[in-house]
Parts: sequence; structure tokens; C-alpha cells
Amino acid sequence: MKKIIEISGDNNTVTLEQEGNIQATYIKVYNLKKRLIRHSRSSGNRFQFTASPGKYILETDGKLKLVEESKKDLSQPLKEIYKHLEIDEPNNMLRLKGIPFYQTDDVKTFIGRMVKDKKELQGYLEAHQERDIEKARKKIFSDSRVLEVMAGGGTAEEKTTVKKELESFNKEKLRISNELKKAKTTTEMLNITPKFTKLAFNKTEGIKKSAQVTKKTTRTAAAKKTSRTTARRKKSE
Repeated sequence: MKKIIEISGDNNTVTLEQEGNIQATYIKVYNLKKRLIRHSRSSGNRFQFTASPGKYILETDGKLKLVEESKKDLSQPLKEIYKHLEIDEPNNMLRLKGIPFYQTDDVKTFIGRMVKDKKELQGYLEAHQERDIEKARKKIFSDSRVLEVMAGGGTAEEKTTVKKELESFNKEKLRISNELKKAKTTTEMLNITPKFTKLAFNKTEGIKKSAQVTKKTTRTAAAKKTSRTTARRKKSE
């Protein structure tokens, strides 16, 4: 079933209750732009989600009824699990194991209210950056040719390129760590953007081969054109 529900006034929480005998196996909540903001796989009788005031689309394979809207101090329960929450800054959202957990108007301000101790906040954001760095590392060194070179294969030029990339990667990791230590506010910490590149020898070689093929094809076409022109001249003579 799908239905539109609304959070009104100063409220930020909606509680829903299972209705009937059809047990829900999933509950999804979307904003009106059809962006998923919460996904629960819980099969309990009650479901609660938090978001800013507005209308939301509820989708479930069960049957739910709106029980109540309320306003809650969300920082207290979040403080117990915030270390496990991932920051999705573009969507102003906190995620738990990739699933939308909580959406706010300004995630930076919200985190600042939630974790006021600078040392604790720094530790949290370092863990957040570590997760992003690990994702970047996998992307950078995921190319099969790069992995082959790292294992000892490849040309001298390729080995030099990979070595430089590793040095650049470690240098960027150190820069992020130092910037976090120097930052004075949550916003400054969250504004630290990693700058990583991606190695892909196979793609580079593919481009070269493609260029060679194009060049050869062009020469062949030109030769054929010249041959046809010569044949026409001889015929006219």
C-alpha cells in the first residue's frame, strides 16, 4: 500500500501502528520528490520515523495507520548510536549501514548540536573520513592492471606511476587528518573534501588503441577515395 502522511507544526516524529493481520516486511518513507529518506525491514507492530515538517509518501506491503505526531529531542537517543551513523551530506541525512536513518534541514548544524565536545566530534568525523578514504582506496586501486603492477608485474613506467599514486594517496590521507585537527567548528570539519584520483591503465591503453584504429581507418578511407578518383579519370580519358 501507498499513502501520503504529513508532519505538521513543530513536530518531527510520526508513529505508525500495524493494522489488521497482514504483517509488514518492509516500510519505506519518501519525500515528495520521491527520494528515500527511511527504510525499515522491521516486522514489529509499531514503526516510528523522524523528519522535518512536511508531506511524505509511505510505502509498505502491510497495512499501517497513523497513530500520532510528536516533537522529540532527537539528540539524546542519537548520542547513543551516533558513532555508527554515516553522514550523507548532499541529502542532509544520517544513514545506518547504508539505510536512511534520519533526515534534517542542515546535517552539519545537527551534528554540532548532537556532539558538542570537540575531541569527541573530531574522533567521530575521523571515523567518517576513514570510511570515505577506504571507499576511495578501493576505487583508485580497483583496476586489474593496477593490481597486477602492485603485485610486481607491469612496466617500469607503470610501476613508477603506481608508486607516485600511492605516495599521493597517503599524502592526501595525512592532509585530511591534519585539517580535522586544525578545524575549530563542525562546519569546517565537514567542509574538508578528499581529493583523490583514479588509476586505470586498461582504459588508457584502450583509448590509445582506439585512436590507432581510427587513424588507420581514416587512411584506408582516403586511399579508397584516391583510387576511385583515379579510376574515374582514366575512364573519362
